Amino acid sequence: MTWLAVRATLSKIPAWAWMALAGVIILLLAGYGLYRAGYGAARVETLERSVEVLRGRKTTNENIRNLDDAGLCSKLDGVWRNGECL
Repeated sequence: MTWLAVRATLSKIPAWAWMALAGVIILLLAGYGLYRAGYGAARVETLERSVEVLRGRKTTNENIRNLDDAGLCSKLDGVWRNGECL
């Protein structure tokens, strides 16, 4: 099939069909762009939440590390008697 034959065939397609095709392509591209933007925002939000959790864990670890045996027993809702956590 030559270029002229292809051009003649394509010229038979009505203008509204070409516009509809262009509209579908534009919608697909816009949808993909919105999808990628949402994916990026969700990823950033997840990473920020992970950092918050790690900071909280660091504070908790420091607090627990500084406790003596009786303090640790108390944090675990135990009772410290005679050198033993009950």
